[in-house]
Amino acid sequence: MKAPISFFDVTPVGRILNRFTKDLDNIDNLLPQTLNQFLGTFFICLSTLILIAYVTPWFLLALVPISMPFFFLNSILGFFN
Repeated sequence: MKAPISFFDVTPVGRILNRFTKDLDNIDNLLPQTLNQFLGTFFICLSTLILIAYVTPWFLLALVPISMPFFFLNSILGFFN
């Protein structure tokens, strides 16, 4: 909202509100859909890891050395910051 006051004097209020309502509508519609997809994928991956660990318990021993480089690179590159 760093627009000069003259912008608001010339631009009708309806156009300004229309811009904000379109953005909020996108957020309201896309955010739940994205969250649903994320949670679905997360729980599928989690259940897969639990199933593998249940069937092959030795997998848990291999999981620690495999995950250490992942977390090390993640902390250096900062993918999830």
